[in-house]
Amino acid sequence: MFFVALVTSHAQTVNFNNNILTPPPDRLVRYYPGGPGVVGQNYTAVLLYGTSDSSLTAHTQTALFRVPTTASPGTWSGGTRTLTGMPSTPGSVIRLQVAVFDNTQFANFAAALAGGGVLGRSIIFDYTIPSQPPAPGADSMVNFTWFAIPEPSVIGLGLIGITALVMLRRCSSRQRVQSNEAGCGGGA
Repeated sequence: MFFVALVTSHAQTVNFNNNILTPPPDRLVRYYPGGPGVVGQNYTAVLLYGTSDSSLTAHTQTALFRVPTTASPGTWSGGTRTLTGMPSTPGSVIRLQVAVFDNTQFANFAAALAGGGVLGRSIIFDYTIPSQPPAPGADSMVNFTWFAIPEPSVIGLGLIGITALVMLRRCSSRQRVQSNEAGCGGGA
């Protein structure tokens, strides 16, 4: 009589989505703190994972943010990600981070990182390996929290505002020095 032992190996997976968990905490990616959620398929989210903060590796499968007309701004269209080379023992902890970059400027995360094009990163957070089979929601990124990326138009508007403020202050200083002039920049 032969006994066949069936050994199964569970590859570690995580549900790489930020729209499946109910708040709190806030799990949206925003253009600036408290601002609107990021939209547009030119923005790509990538999952970074490792056993320590200094060993994070970018997953090869990325996710795009939703179209501007979405009812869920600040979320990406993700899915299940296999975490290659990570411990699969229930209760083990893996470190995760989410990064966002503009895919019209860079083809992938490595290029964005090398070219200074990473727009934003979440804080590094823990993911605890669930028992198999996982209970509903146990494979979700429950410790992920919101983060912000600078919106290009916000940066431009900020620079315009700062320039206007500097010019206004210069004008005001000149008026005090030359009190007999009718206005800033005016002649005699």
